[in-house]
Amino acid sequence: MFAHEKLLALSNAMPEDKSLAARLFLPSVLPLGITAFYTAPALVSFIKGGDPKASTVLMLSAICTILYLFLWVSRIDVLTLNFIYSFKKKYVGMRRVAIWISAVYFMLMAYTSYTAPSIPLFDAVKGLDVHALAGTRETFLRARVGFEVVLNYMYSMSRSFLMPFAVCILYQGNSKFRHAVLLSFLFTLMLTLEKSLSVLALLPLFYLFTQKRNYKMAAIVFFLTVATIGMTSFLARGGVADKPLVAAVPVQIGSGNNSMKTDEAPVQSAPLIPEKYNMFSGTSQVEYVLNRIFYIPYITAHEWIRYQHEVMNGGFTYGRSISIVAIMLGENKINLEKEVFNFQWGQNETATDSANTAYFIDAYLNFGAVGCFFYTLVIVCILRLTIKSNISILQACIFVPVIFLLFNSLTAMIFSGGLFFLVFLALFFSERSPLSALTR
Repeated sequence: MFAHEKLLALSNAMPEDKSLAARLFLPSVLPLGITAFYTAPALVSFIKGGDPKASTVLMLSAICTILYLFLWVSRIDVLTLNFIYSFKKKYVGMRRVAIWISAVYFMLMAYTSYTAPSIPLFDAVKGLDVHALAGTRETFLRARVGFEVVLNYMYSMSRSFLMPFAVCILYQGNSKFRHAVLLSFLFTLMLTLEKSLSVLALLPLFYLFTQKRNYKMAAIVFFLTVATIGMTSFLARGGVADKPLVAAVPVQIGSGNNSMKTDEAPVQSAPLIPEKYNMFSGTSQVEYVLNRIFYIPYITAHEWIRYQHEVMNGGFTYGRSISIVAIMLGENKINLEKEVFNFQWGQNETATDSANTAYFIDAYLNFGAVGCFFYTLVIVCILRLTIKSNISILQACIFVPVIFLLFNSLTAMIFSGGLFFLVFLALFFSERSPLSALTR
């Protein structure tokens, strides 16, 4: 009995041999992303025009990157929070958890599809044009009212973390249901015709297979991702319609200036985008895509800062844009994402459009420099907790949320994006390792 307990204690105390991807790649995603999407474009904009809003984005992005690197390398969080990282873990059968998550998710999507006025994917196959598809995409989930508002939150948590986690667990254990669950998950993601959603399902799998050096499966997952995004893009742009839309749609900019907002279409015309939102002067599709990837994130952050100066008079929300904080303060929630979008473009008919931005911009508008420090510290703690966890699948499943922090607020990722579940699992649960199984 003594030998049994000693071996078990030794197995729990032994540090796990973390992969190179976990030790180096995951921690580098956020600082590299901030530099590419925000620091570099802000620096170029400031040098070219001396824009004070560009200098603010430049300063915030650079400081948060340096702060992140300092916190990660110094391991201050480990020194102060090691008692949290070292909570006693409960062993659970992850495959059973994955089956339950999948069952609940598919019931959720069945109810959502049954109660929706129409389903965007089916409408696209029928040949509806892009304008009609835009309406059905809003009413499918985002425009729900009453108790059905919770459907959007459940869907967001499921697609961002719970279902990718379940799929990875099933593939790690070679479950006979793994292919069926993955393909069904991809199909439900395509129902909304949101082009990037297949990345949520497939990037964690790509990370998992790459980490295991199963490059054949990683290649299959990569090509499946490309094919799914291509098919969804074709349908979302009215590709089946007899007369697909090729022109932009004029809208009223929230700040009071007339401009044009391009709707999703087979051919986008870059000059119809306001000049300040366009880093190229050409009209090619390649320039349009590069502009959306490498400039729109920065210029959106720029507009958040402009909104703070012109609408908020340089003040801060002090957390009132976070639902739980607003409730605790007894005040109405300030929906910054929708307010900033309205400030830029005006709203759509269902008032559901929003302007996302990097976590540090949202942190700054909420709590100023203190918010940037606290949010960065929380991110470091979450990532460290994930890497220290012996639930290896969590490392694959945090990959996409870390990328999403470049374009979304931290609170949204925690409460709506499923990071809360990741933290909960990493804190209190553990997979059964072969060594611990032998000691039972």
